[in-house]
Amino acid sequence: MRKQEINEFNLHEERKIAYPLYFIVDTSPSMQNFLPDVEKTISTFKTFIKQHHFLAEIIPISIITFDHSARTLIPLGNLANVEEEVKFNLGTSTRFLRHCSYCEK
Repeated sequence: MRKQEINEFNLHEERKIAYPLYFIVDTSPSMQNFLPDVEKTISTFKTFIKQHHFLAEIIPISIITFDHSARTLIPLGNLANVEEEVKFNLGTSTRFLRHCSYCEK
């Protein structure tokens, strides 16, 4: 076993703590030009997790999208196990004020 592998193994064995990472992505039309950059970032992160497999258990990942409502695109887990590329569908506009009780007359 290489020294790096031993260190990774020890890190995994010593830490039974998870640090969940949630990507909360606005898919409303105003974000249309930014979504390809977010997709690329998540793809890069997925590649990194695959290369450093011991991180997958320490850092479970979820992707949640929202426009006028929220949806779980990828449930909390190992992003490296998601076979398809993460692609975002453009949603409708955000309408959060309609849910605010203080905005009602």
